[in-house]
Amino acid sequence: NANVYGYLGHLYDTYPPFSLEQQAAFPLQFRVEAPESSSRLLNFPFVGLLIKVILLIPHLVVLYFLYLVAIILIFIAQFAILFTGSFPEGMHRFVVGVSRWYNRVQVYLLALSDKYPPFSMS
Repeated sequence: NANVYGYLGHLYDTYPPFSLEQQAAFPLQFRVEAPESSSRLLNFPFVGLLIKVILLIPHLVVLYFLYLVAIILIFIAQFAILFTGSFPEGMHRFVVGVSRWYNRVQVYLLALSDKYPPFSMS
């Protein structure tokens, strides 16, 4: 998911591999370390998911607006790439930051980690 959206968002030109394995030469690396133990409450069927969704409401509201801005910046950056050959650095950092934040929220929601995601794009 991260590889495809990174490619569609013009964050890199390398076509995403058809593999679930990490590619050392690929520009995007996504790694989630398995927790030693998981919260029983947060992973309880249905109830845990409901608790996580409620806890993530502030993230989802902020990410909704940040994603709108990121989509507009990607559209503008397409013209910058067309004329200059590169994605403007500030715009690129912003889109990458939003993508990182979104991926941390997804990791928490999908129970890959019990660590609550920070309100940060870094």
